[in-house]
Amino acid sequence: MKFTAPKLFLAIIASSVLTLGACNSPAPLRHEVAQRIASPAWMVKRPIETGLFTLTAYERMHERNEPVNIYIEGEGVAQRDNADDTPFNPTPTNPVGLHLSAMDKASNVAYISRPCQYQHMTHYDHPLPHAEECAKEFFGDKRFSSEVITAYHSALDNIERQYGTNGFHLIGYDGGGAIAAILAAQRDD
Repeated sequence: MKFTAPKLFLAIIASSVLTLGACNSPAPLRHEVAQRIASPAWMVKRPIETGLFTLTAYERMHERNEPVNIYIEGEGVAQRDNADDTPFNPTPTNPVGLHLSAMDKASNVAYISRPCQYQHMTHYDHPLPHAEECAKEFFGDKRFSSEVITAYHSALDNIERQYGTNGFHLIGYDGGGAIAAILAAQRDD
């Protein structure tokens, strides 16, 4: 195929625009990344209302009266976007806790997000303009506060009631490890 000067010029412009457009496209959506990790492991998304927070869970439950391996996510995004060094959106771009739970071959497995993760996101992972905002201190200075720990107790009680399970193996990644340790010290199941 022979290109004339105008056709060659248009072909170069078109390929440049496509290349530049690919470089400037947004990162994969965080909730879609989570779904792509959970789906092949047959883990189903479920919001767990805890009073103060709605925690996002991905669960695969097959055996009643058996323990559940609970994975608690870490802090999430390390990128900071404001003067007080608090992340704008704490939802992880690479949810390590979810990756670990998806690889777990146990009969009963659940992943639980941290407060404010996976909440009120638009197509570009920014909070909706009129959505109720999760208070930033709960993914900042108060990330291990009594309110946060109480929310996890509520989530574990919810899972126990919902599926008739018998006890938990708590596994945490990053700050989720601290939450797992606090919960283990306070619970007898």
